[in-house]
Amino acid sequence: MTPSNNRFLFETFSHYWDKIPYIFRAMRAKPKKWDRFYAHEELTFVYVFNGRLELNIEEEKIVASDGDLVCINQFFTHNHEILTESHYARIIVSSRFLVYNGIDPNSVLFNTFIHDRRVSELMSAMLDEFEEKGPYERVAMNSLVLSLISYLLKNYSRKNDNSKKTLFNSWQSDYIHIKKALDHISFNFKETITLDDLCQICGLSKPYFMKLFKKYTGTSPLNYINVLRCDYAKQLIIEGMSITDAAFSSGFNSSSYFTLCFKKLKGYLPSEIDKTGQQSYPVRSMSKKDK
Repeated sequence: MTPSNNRFLFETFSHYWDKIPYIFRAMRAKPKKWDRFYAHEELTFVYVFNGRLELNIEEEKIVASDGDLVCINQFFTHNHEILTESHYARIIVSSRFLVYNGIDPNSVLFNTFIHDRRVSELMSAMLDEFEEKGPYERVAMNSLVLSLISYLLKNYSRKNDNSKKTLFNSWQSDYIHIKKALDHISFNFKETITLDDLCQICGLSKPYFMKLFKKYTGTSPLNYINVLRCDYAKQLIIEGMSITDAAFSSGFNSSSYFTLCFKKLKGYLPSEIDKTGQQSYPVRSMSKKDK
């Protein structure tokens, strides 16, 4: 399956990287399908503990089941469908984290599909640490993620000669214009951001900027900003901050507007977040303290 231009969305995680080196998420989910394709600058691993997932990466279709690891290289367009009730994990690795550990993310490509006993051992160990939340979980998780990347580099990677042109490349010229706005929002979403500011940063007229922004994010600038603010506020609430303080610390001007936005975007109220970050499924991210 090849994505058409209006079914493609560029994801940005840069608002995380001043705090965390990677994101680890473990999920239990029922069958669901996503029609939209995504791409991002980060390296992503998807591992299936049990169940079946179908992933479309560039023009390759992969069905992953128990013990399978799928690697999504930088800027590779992808989407996925959960075929059966599944338990799986997703690791999104910052390019900065790779560079800091001596890995040039532009110089290698990982094999897309891997089934390997050592990989399964590492992923099971990550899940154990993730669920047990022991006193040394943070150190252990960092070690396990690096061990996984190191093992894959030695056994399941090849040199990237840049001969492969991803589907994202064909749309990259437009994206260069909008990336300045996405980065500005990612690093400044807790502050006041106006449409005029974003247009000036990109050097685009308002109508053309709005058209490109919608094309690459699937939403408006205001809604995009509110998504980042709600995600950030959610983490603050999990860490023990009051809803009101979390709202103002995330860039909202009132707690009532925050609650309204959060309910609209998440489907539940901020007061329904428990201290483990769970509402429907467990979601937890590594922080800078994990280093």
